[in-house]
Amino acid sequence: MKWIVPVVVIVLAVVGGVFTYQYYSTGQVTVYVKADPADPLFFTIDSVMIHGVNGSWITISNRTVTFQLTSNLTLLTSSRIPAGTYNEIRLYVTGATIEIGGSNFTVSVPSQVIKIPIVGSMKLKGGSSESILLTGNPHLIELGNGGFKVGPVFVAEVLNQSSLR
Repeated sequence: MKWIVPVVVIVLAVVGGVFTYQYYSTGQVTVYVKADPADPLFFTIDSVMIHGVNGSWITISNRTVTFQLTSNLTLLTSSRIPAGTYNEIRLYVTGATIEIGGSNFTVSVPSQVIKIPIVGSMKLKGGSSESILLTGNPHLIELGNGGFKVGPVFVAEVLNQSSLR
């Protein structure tokens, strides 16, 4: 019976150490999008990744999300990732459509990836959180087959908390 108390203390110390390490070696990143295209433009994405200046790619989300570009702030995803400095976000697009005059048209995205540089990079510290806003207006090119091709021109900027209000 004397051994139960030391074992419980050791188990609690190990569990506490693991949680502390996890918290202080990662930070929370939240990604928003905001744009104001002339016509309703919808994207379906199945992955959001962020590039570390050390060369690594970190998956923020593998969840399929459909969103409309609007002038309102739209939450794309939020996740804990390793602390570090990041300089690019990629949205992996599975589909895009535009509504013009009540009709929907397919929009193609070159290489099915939207590559977005982070202005000035993002420095995420362990135990902290950062928000990134993706902004811009896509350039649409009408194709002869009744579809469209998008040249997405987006930038990502790190927000301070007052920007989210």
